[in-house]
Amino acid sequence: DQTSATFQLLSRGEQEARDNWETQLEWGYLSHQMDNGLRVRAGKMRMPLFMYSDSLDLGYAQPFARAPSAVYDQVSLSSYTGVDATYTFDVLGQSIRTQVFGGHSQEDRLAGQNNDSFELELRNIAGAVMSWTDYTWTLRGVAARADTNFVPFGAQDDDGEFFGLGVEYEKGNIMAVSEVTRRNVD
Repeated sequence: DQTSATFQLLSRGEQEARDNWETQLEWGYLSHQMDNGLRVRAGKMRMPLFMYSDSLDLGYAQPFARAPSAVYDQVSLSSYTGVDATYTFDVLGQSIRTQVFGGHSQEDRLAGQNNDSFELELRNIAGAVMSWTDYTWTLRGVAARADTNFVPFGAQDDDGEFFGLGVEYEKGNIMAVSEVTRRNVD
């Protein structure tokens, strides 16, 4: 009863060839909920860098028609293979959620006028997320780092960092969301 498997298959048209709708495994992980409230997952999961990371490809589950590209397009790799641990606890009717995650992400891409192939890789991903909510206001912070590798562009083993802060207000028919992110790559 405490262990589950989650899979998400996704087909999306590639930028270079909109008629290529190859179906790929976006998520595929095992999750176990421990008796003490800790949840542990392992497999291929969405990187939890943004407030709406888990629902980016589920249009009805987010408050906007299209995620704001100034924030959500900063990291082009959306999923990683690894582990995470999440612990949620209540304090005076308010919820605090903590999450740590780590793993690896890799994807082959096409770029340039000749559609040259290159590899984009994030190794040794490590990060933490903390959020607080009183069910009207939500505050969220994330910090993550990884070793980046962009072959054949010569950018190998550079340090990459990501930081994000988000706030959401939701009461009745009123909702406001704001996120600020920063990405640094050596």
